[in-house]
Amino acid sequence: MSKLRYVLALFLMCFCGSAAAEMAAGVGYASVSEDDIRLGAIYGSLGYRMEMSDSFYLVPEFRVGMGIGDDTYLGVDVEIDGMFGVKIG
Repeated sequence: MSKLRYVLALFLMCFCGSAAAEMAAGVGYASVSEDDIRLGAIYGSLGYRMEMSDSFYLVPEFRVGMGIGDDTYLGVDVEIDGMFGVKIG
């Protein structure tokens, strides 16, 4: 999948769901640093808040993102092309 598709998906996730009261949308940055390697990615998330009781909610969330940096480790170029994720919070 091309980086243009990731950017379009981020844009749609941030603006399409923000009008609905039970929808949650956001944009974030994720980074990984270990030993001599450092990678970064931006992502957009879209979730839906479900009320289970008066004091308990579930928020299933879908994330999609793309890498914004690369690094070299032991002579090998390392980068994040894309990322996908699902969580329930």
